[in-house]
Amino acid sequence: MATQNPIEQEGTYPLPEAQVDRFMLKLKVSYPSKDEEKLILRKMAKTTILESLTPVTVPEQIINAQKKWADGIIRMGELSNDRTSLEDHTNNFLEEMYDFENNQLLFKPTKASKTQFRNTKEMALSYFIAGENKECDEDQGFALSKWNKITFENNQITINGDLGFAMGNYYFENESEKVKVEFSFGYREINDSIKIFLHHSSIPYKL
Repeated sequence: MATQNPIEQEGTYPLPEAQVDRFMLKLKVSYPSKDEEKLILRKMAKTTILESLTPVTVPEQIINAQKKWADGIIRMGELSNDRTSLEDHTNNFLEEMYDFENNQLLFKPTKASKTQFRNTKEMALSYFIAGENKECDEDQGFALSKWNKITFENNQITINGDLGFAMGNYYFENESEKVKVEFSFGYREINDSIKIFLHHSSIPYKL
């Protein structure tokens, strides 16, 4: 089947006789009838009106995930003198809290300057507890500062389906200091649990 489209006029016209023999099949496609159009619409235009749309992720789940994250970091400091237990806890913490499986993790921790972005579990482990086999030489083990209190102060929590985003400040306290850090977290619901796929932290800018 073929047609030619002349520049000087709209529409199409049949091929010259000399060009018709190039084709083994001639097929004429006409417009569908009214009944055929109705049938096409019934088959293709299926629309279901939802009375309501319930978000998969809700703010309370994110707040609970933040508390669980804070408790996990504090526990790392408590286990700092028992390396085996510390590594076991941190590995479990990372598996439970961060989404390493579906996509590459977007992680920019606070105290990272040479290797700013930590997109793998090994790099995240190195950042939190360092150790002899740490992935990044600059890491001193953020969680080994033995924080005894971590407080989240959310500026905004936004929900979009199974994704949730939180932005604000969190405060890390130990026996000698209190540190204010800015954060942005992205959460995804996976198998009825909330996991982090985006984590950005930074020290507030000072003039």
